[in-house]
Amino acid sequence: MNHKREKKTIAYLLCISIILLVIGLYTAFASISFASPSRGPVKYDVYFSEVGTNKDVDNRVIVNNNRIDLGINFTFYGQELLANTSLNNDSDVDTKLEELNMTNLEDIKVGKSDITGIEYSLSDYISYKVYYEYDSEINNIKSPNSIAVGDMLRKNTTNNVIIKVAFKEEHQLTKDQIHVFEKQLNREIDVNLFLEAIYLEA
Repeated sequence: MNHKREKKTIAYLLCISIILLVIGLYTAFASISFASPSRGPVKYDVYFSEVGTNKDVDNRVIVNNNRIDLGINFTFYGQELLANTSLNNDSDVDTKLEELNMTNLEDIKVGKSDITGIEYSLSDYISYKVYYEYDSEINNIKSPNSIAVGDMLRKNTTNNVIIKVAFKEEHQLTKDQIHVFEKQLNREIDVNLFLEAIYLEA
């Protein structure tokens, strides 16, 4: 009787051992088949190079990695600032533009008419555009298209960019807007703008 019990116990233990072995092998093969290789930390280094500007307009520029701050002093109609720079990708990987932050000109108030009571914003006097200077086949961009979210910047490449800030021509403004500029602002508008480009792995 005891001999039969010992045989049953051995058989049960053998079955359990086989089941555990099968589970162990399945887990091992699954980890081999589906685990992705470790790549280590990725270096991101996307930045604006030094900015060059025309000297027709009084301006000041600060470049800080992926951000540019511009200060401009406009004193007459039709003045225009052209700032040339480039976006450089020294990262380990290809990147694409995930976020583009720019000054919203409508949010900056410059003066309220003492005739009509209308309050004017920078957008009523200033135009602001950021666009590519040259075509780039490798990054699939065309000039003079505006820089936009989703644009490519592959590793070890550069996209040349122009920032254009212009004071509108007199004929583009209303009489009331001209009155505010000439009489209330003494023909001077200080403009402070920023541009920030955030790139992530493509």
